[in-house]
Amino acid sequence: MAVWSIVRFNVLSNYKIEVFFADGTSGVADLSLRLSQGPLGDGFDALCDATVFAKVYLEHGALTWPGGIDLAPDAM
Repeated sequence: MAVWSIVRFNVLSNYKIEVFFADGTSGVADLSLRLSQGPLGDGFDALCDATVFAKVYLEHGALTWPGGIDLAPDAM
C-alpha cells in the first residue's frame, strides 16, 4: 500500500471530508469552493448534490463515488 493511500475517512458538513493516510498523516479535503457553486459541466457535477456527495467510499485507497468519480489521494 502506498503511503499516500487513504485508509479511512469521515464525511463532514459543507462538502468536506476528513482523510487519514497510510503514513499516519491526516487532513481535510475541502471541496466546498468547487461544489457549492453548483454544476459547471465537469465530471464533478453529480457531487453538488449533498446526498450523492455523502455516498463516498474507498476504492484502492482513493475517495470514490458512484458513477466513476474519484479523487486521487496523491493529489490531495
